[in-house]
Amino acid sequence: MVSLATLVVGAMFMQTAISLRLQTWGTSSYRHTQKYMTEILEAERNTRGLPDSIYVRTDGQQKQKVTYAIFTSAGPKYRRSLEAVLTTWGSPIAAEGRLIVVGGKDYPQSEHVTNVDCADDVSGLSCKEANLIARGFDRGTDWLFITGEDHYVDTNRVEKILYGLNSSIPVAFGCVGCGGGAFPNLTFVQRSGGMCGGCGYAISRSAPQKLMEKGRDAMIQEYGTETQCDMSTSNALMARGVPLESFPGPLNGAGLFRIEEYNQNDLTYHPSVPSIMQWLHAMKNNATNASKLEALAFTNGCATSMAEEEPFWEKHINACLESASRTTR
Repeated sequence: MVSLATLVVGAMFMQTAISLRLQTWGTSSYRHTQKYMTEILEAERNTRGLPDSIYVRTDGQQKQKVTYAIFTSAGPKYRRSLEAVLTTWGSPIAAEGRLIVVGGKDYPQSEHVTNVDCADDVSGLSCKEANLIARGFDRGTDWLFITGEDHYVDTNRVEKILYGLNSSIPVAFGCVGCGGGAFPNLTFVQRSGGMCGGCGYAISRSAPQKLMEKGRDAMIQEYGTETQCDMSTSNALMARGVPLESFPGPLNGAGLFRIEEYNQNDLTYHPSVPSIMQWLHAMKNNATNASKLEALAFTNGCATSMAEEEPFWEKHINACLESASRTTR
């Protein structure tokens, strides 16, 4: 049996675990406001640790099936990011049939992406996530880990933790607290906050049963056109009494700009542009080309490749470069 200690390997090294989802389809703005960042960070620091005993498995050491779910868009930078996923952390799980990727109805035909009847802009994000959950349920997975094409996920360590948790209990594990007070149309999120999508989150196999009590189409209609799909899922789960719990391990969805912020004990990293993913994968696997990939991703210890891929981050990268310049004078 997986021990409680195993469930929290690396938790003591927890860094910031906030996700304020960046909208990058045509805009570069946050829907969640700055004031929530401090509140969520403090809550995560205080609550992260061992899961409640009711969630810990007592039925032996057999593995559970963990499937990873990604929604994506046809835009060039999203396709570049997905290609990076498929050549790094997503490669082995895709080969095992444990990766689900959905794109909108107009997404170009692809070996790895399933088209669903959703818009391929921000209005289709919740529709895509609802379809991901339904498809994960169809595959009979024990845990569905929802993420994006701009995440790096340490799947081996995520799975070691999930193997020790009871998927027969309806529950979702992630970074909890985003969106509170910012979504008046989502009653439960408005009241207590929801899961932060940038961290990624795991949904047990019994939770989708509750989400689809009235059928798949009803669930997709309920999700509607809300642009923050993590909030849609959070609200739908809480409306059915499914608890949102802190993941018993370090998920990082905060936005990392300096090389020293990339803690090797973290399980997820967001946002990760392709060069960052490739470098992280090399580091995690002790690859001989890690130094070369680091030079492509960072300049003077600053993640300059992030600003090249998404201009929103430029002011943060410039601040890092200015700090590095002062240090070397």
